[in-house]
Amino acid sequence: MWLALAVSIAGLTAALVTAAPATAAPASPAGSDDVGVMLKCGYDVDSVGIVAYYTHCDPRTHVIIKVWTTPITAYERCVGPGQTTLGWVQFNIWAEYVRLC
Repeated sequence: MWLALAVSIAGLTAALVTAAPATAAPASPAGSDDVGVMLKCGYDVDSVGIVAYYTHCDPRTHVIIKVWTTPITAYERCVGPGQTTLGWVQFNIWAEYVRLC
């Protein structure tokens, strides 16, 4: 029984690995000249977990975000397109979109 299960799982894994997608996605969106690193939209921290950021990805709008400083305390601020430094992660534990400015 276990051997049959192992063979079935191995066959399924091999089928999934060798299956090709029906259509290939383009390497970059049409008309995009940006070859840099894509930033994560929303709240993020730096690679060592010290500084918190909020990245707003729509280049046409400014938004109000709520920045949580403790699980029950937050403040709101307006941010523009791109990356906004919020400060130390200990004092800026989360941020989320609220509305347009």
